[in-house]
This record gives sequence, structure tokens and C-alpha cells, in this order.
Amino acid sequence: MNKDLYIVRWQFALGKEYNEIKGARAQAGYGGPDDDEPGDGGGESGPMGASSEEFILLQRRVDRMENSIGSIVTKIDAVLVKLEAMERAKARRRETMSKLLDSISQVRSAASPSPITSSSFDSPLCSSIHSR
Repeated sequence: MNKDLYIVRWQFALGKEYNEIKGARAQAGYGGPDDDEPGDGGGESGPMGASSEEFILLQRRVDRMENSIGSIVTKIDAVLVKLEAMERAKARRRETMSKLLDSISQVRSAASPSPITSSSFDSPLCSSIHSR
């Protein structure tokens, strides 16, 4: 569930970033369907590509996003490792507690007298009391 939320947030952030870039390109006059094709590489801004300044800016943004995503993924992995360790410890505690409760119930059943039944009155002591 948490991974799904992370993925949705990540997709939202990427979508927002894409929309910002698309809006900036539209304001600059690059809005046609063929505008995503590479330009002639001359460094000039034109309908067929981005200027070198735009490219450098976008490259920096992509690098920052990659670094951020990498650190977030690392942190998520660390949290998952800790959660798995906590679950293992919880299972061990539960197992230990069940063993303890089982031993307590066994001790109680061995220490408590058996329930009184009519056959327990057939002992010689009870016979001598009833005969008087």
C-alpha cells in the first residue's frame, strides 16, 4: 500500500514537472506536434529543438530529480528493512509468549485437583464415613 502511494506521488511530481516544461515551451512558441524532434544541434532556439541554455537547465533539473529519487528510494529500502526486522521480533515475542502461556496452563492443570465425581466417593475413607 505504501509503495503504491509513493508511486502515485512520484508520478504526480513528474507530471507536474512535465506540465511546467510544456507550459514554458508553449509560451516560447514551441507547441506543435513536431517540436519534440531534435534540432540541428547549433545551440540556437528554434521550433525544432531547445537552446543550449534550456537543455542545460533541463539536464540540471533531471539530475536533481534523479538524486532526490535515489535518496528517497534508499530511505524507503531502509524503512522496509527495519519493518521486516520488527515483524520478525514481533513473531518471536508472540511465539515465546505462547510457549510461556502453554507452560503455565500445563502447570495449573497438573497442580489443580481433578473435578469431584461420584466415583471419587467410592474410596475406602468415604465408605467408612458413609457406613456410620
